[in-house]
Amino acid sequence: MNYKAHLLVQMTSFVLIPVVVKAITVALGTGGKMNRALLAGMAITSATPTTISSNVVMTANALGNESLALFNAAMGSLLGVFISPLIVLVLLQGTPESPEGKHGMSYSKILRDLGTTILFPILFGQIYLYYFPRSVQWMKSRAHFPTLNSACLLILVWKVFCDAFHNHVFDKVRPLEIVVIGILEGAVFWAATFFLGIVARVRPRKVMILKIMQRARFLNHEREPSLLEHQSNASAVDTSVYPCTDLHLPRTGVPWCESMSKPDTVAILFCGATKSVAMGIPMIKILYTSGPGSSLAGLLATPLLIYHVEQLFFGAGMVSWLKKWVSRGEETLASFDPVPHTHGEDSLLNGNGHDSDHGRNRNKWSSTDRINYGATSVPVASSAAQ
Repeated sequence: MNYKAHLLVQMTSFVLIPVVVKAITVALGTGGKMNRALLAGMAITSATPTTISSNVVMTANALGNESLALFNAAMGSLLGVFISPLIVLVLLQGTPESPEGKHGMSYSKILRDLGTTILFPILFGQIYLYYFPRSVQWMKSRAHFPTLNSACLLILVWKVFCDAFHNHVFDKVRPLEIVVIGILEGAVFWAATFFLGIVARVRPRKVMILKIMQRARFLNHEREPSLLEHQSNASAVDTSVYPCTDLHLPRTGVPWCESMSKPDTVAILFCGATKSVAMGIPMIKILYTSGPGSSLAGLLATPLLIYHVEQLFFGAGMVSWLKKWVSRGEETLASFDPVPHTHGEDSLLNGNGHDSDHGRNRNKWSSTDRINYGATSVPVASSAAQ
């Protein structure tokens, strides 16, 4: 199990993005120039888990790890039933838009309603699929489930906004505020995407190892006798130390220096920064079902719908670029393999037509200048770099 990828996606979705959005809403809410309900809707958007269908489809189109995307999307939806309401209560604590207080919603009541609305249908569907797979296949051949799912979600969104327009909620909202929310949410999406890409692909230890390799090649010419002595000693190969003084590499360093694969990175990029409108709209309806909250539901759902449209637009633009990036293949430490010198090259280096003892020693070291660390081999010192 790729626990590092799972942890990165879920921590970004449930911790990093809500913290960033909380800082933004606090900064904009202090001046009183922005509509507080829109800011609260932006906070609710940040608390929702990653989406499912679009993530898996875009990951597959970009040659990413489809199973990783599907697992994180499903796990995020299950965790969101328990975590998302708690994040909303924390982010909106002490504000007029909080589900607690005058709206009379506690965490236990929210959890019960969300479990009945979201978790129970998922569990029932999985149990039914396990015991009656043939009937499920028959229904799939007769009904187009994705279209049915989208139609149900569209009806729910339509009802929410009908209530909002009926109560004239948008009369006090300026168009500029909607534009600002869209710009801020787009910035949050790209900031989270770049963060995920950097964490998934950049490894400080990899940079350190490459510097060690460069330093080892530089010192190879001055410490040729000691290198050959280490090479002839079988026990020296089993150690976790480079054959250069003061250059040490832990045996566990090489596996950790490798970044995540490109297909895994694609799945992480599509899953970590996206938000689920299918989870957010029902949660808003449950959180604000009575009193003045029912009229606010449409306004609170506006940032979520804006974010949903933006992530679809941005994701579609990323697919073609990521597909080309994955098609180029991986760049690993194996690409730094040394190229041994030939007899003619050593002769030119020595300035005559005869191979000297020093040239033979250089060729001898070049053919064996690889030290194995478990399943990973790392080139350490090569005369080709001289």
